[in-house]
Amino acid sequence: MAELTSLPNELLDRIVSYVHVKADLANLRLVSPALKAVTTSFYFATVPLYAHWRAIENYDHDDHDDEHEEDAVEIAPHMRTPNNVNYNADAFKSILDCEALNKLVKKVDVYTCNPDCDNVPTWYSGLRDHSIDGYSPNDEMADIWRDCFNRLPELQNLRSVALIFDRHGGTSRYDNLSYDEDILHGIGARSNWQTLLFGLIGLKIENLSVRHNQECAPESDEDRKRINRESDEVRASRNRFLSGLHSLRMSLVHEQSLGENGTTLKEGDCLTCFQIFPTNWLKPTAQNLKHLTLYADLPFGFFPKLELRDIHFPQLRTLALGQYVISHDWQVDWIISHHATLYELYLDHCSILFQIGHSSKAGLNEEGYFHDDKKSACTSTHDGLWQESVWYSLDPTDDGWSQSTKEEIYNAVTFASFGTRWHDVFDRFSRSLPRLRTFRFGSSDQWKFDTDNRFEDSEPGLPIMPWESESYIKNEMFEARYLHYNDWDEEYGVEWGEGEDSVIDFEDKRWTAGMEEPPACEEEDEKALIALLRGLKT
Repeated sequence: MAELTSLPNELLDRIVSYVHVKADLANLRLVSPALKAVTTSFYFATVPLYAHWRAIENYDHDDHDDEHEEDAVEIAPHMRTPNNVNYNADAFKSILDCEALNKLVKKVDVYTCNPDCDNVPTWYSGLRDHSIDGYSPNDEMADIWRDCFNRLPELQNLRSVALIFDRHGGTSRYDNLSYDEDILHGIGARSNWQTLLFGLIGLKIENLSVRHNQECAPESDEDRKRINRESDEVRASRNRFLSGLHSLRMSLVHEQSLGENGTTLKEGDCLTCFQIFPTNWLKPTAQNLKHLTLYADLPFGFFPKLELRDIHFPQLRTLALGQYVISHDWQVDWIISHHATLYELYLDHCSILFQIGHSSKAGLNEEGYFHDDKKSACTSTHDGLWQESVWYSLDPTDDGWSQSTKEEIYNAVTFASFGTRWHDVFDRFSRSLPRLRTFRFGSSDQWKFDTDNRFEDSEPGLPIMPWESESYIKNEMFEARYLHYNDWDEEYGVEWGEGEDSVIDFEDKRWTAGMEEPPACEEEDEKALIALLRGLKT
């Protein structure tokens, strides 16, 4: 250790820069005065502002009722840090107040939830006993936390802010009811926090990260009136804030639909989310943005469609996409259009759509997308014949069906195919991205697709997404690099007929004859990927 600490500070500084675990940096500070001097700047470069909940008054418990109010209790649920320590925002305040530490802070991670971002909803739980352990569905912070948040502009060298929300999206209203009672951040809560951040006077940052954002168009008259009341000053403040960004990192979450009301893809908020997302976030940042990371907990690009053709980032150096679906050549063209500046490209669990099965009633438009109108897209296979007959009895060979009804069922489905393969895409990248130095294609180990549905019904839950980990993606040929879209089951899949309840189980050969196998081109894809990696600039 004496040999290490005798090194020049420049070398020590370089060595310590490779230590990324906060606990390891803390231990290094205790080794020697020399290491403490070097390590301190790295330790305080990124500082978390963890959630510090407001005390909950008159908290109900099992024995409490309206006739015995004296049994009510008051608690202040604690947020436990990753080191299993109860957090108090006074720790952040002490950094704000210390001139020596204040100037070391370059990034703040603002948590409006617990560190694992997984406040597992307990639908209709009523008592919410989990809040005693810090999993409080009450989205209110203590005054000390709000004071620290408002003082962020006082950090002299602050350049980056990460706004971190819970991973469970709020829900729309069904039958005039909202199922947000057990969601930490319901519809609109995230945008409220963002407005507060954008409005902080004097806050000038270059890098913004929003983990588990939810973009929702107003659905009710009340919501529309609220947005219309938003002042021009607030809108200008938002656009001014975004226009100065050099880096935007975002993961998008969506509402988990209640199974009896439809699937998350068709009945959820994802269609409107990706309609308004480019206007709200991409266009204001376009001129100065150098780094863009965009992930979603649903496959996006085709359905829901993300339209990027009228957006260009003239300074873009790094692009990372998570669960992006390529269905049209223009999407590859769009990436290549940044050839003059693009140095890094990360494709995490991204797929090519090789086939679409859909209702011949709804069909696709001339570009090969479902119609823009949400109603026509959402009812593509569940209207008329499908809703009344096929949905509950999908076996056309049933003796109860008339011959004319059978023929209508057989003719109700059609297929569309997309011929581009990953080796085509890799070849184009090799030829058309001359400045590319880093490329990753695979599926991050941080994806967690086996999650529970918040409503505990038969529908699967939405996945947990990676965060700040694209540089660790291993280049590989993962299975889901080719997907089909099944519009009657309303889901993406690798093999036709996946899942216990797929209607494919009941279909005859006139349907299955049109279903293609996933492309069998792993060898070609792998060779093209290797050639692309070997040709990268150093």
